[in-house]
Amino acid sequence: MTSEWVREASSAVRLDPLAVELLAGGAGGALGVAVGQPFDFVKVRLQSQTLYSGPWDCLRKVAKQEGLFGVYRGIMPPVLNSFLLNAIMFGGYGQVQGWMRDSDVNPVTRSFVAGSYAGLISCAALVPFD
Repeated sequence: MTSEWVREASSAVRLDPLAVELLAGGAGGALGVAVGQPFDFVKVRLQSQTLYSGPWDCLRKVAKQEGLFGVYRGIMPPVLNSFLLNAIMFGGYGQVQGWMRDSDVNPVTRSFVAGSYAGLISCAALVPFD
């Protein structure tokens, strides 16, 4: 189901599958934070301050006082956290799927084991810092 240009690009440049999974997971996590940050910023402002009458009022006042990108203030820690978390999860999941590819294990069981491993290593790696 891969499009033709992806197949051509992957044949021209050989990347380690683990590196691809780490980068894909990290990029997806970082992008998710970038998309969700304005919503989280407004939510936190509304919960902690009584200066705003609602979400739109909060966005308008923040844009006026702090600039258009004011809602992205403080984004680096969650971006780094999400990048690492998702990179570890994607990499771990892909590794276990690869290890079990030629086994007689049911695909559902294989996904369960790979997902459990990915969750375990991501928790072990990030919980001490979170």
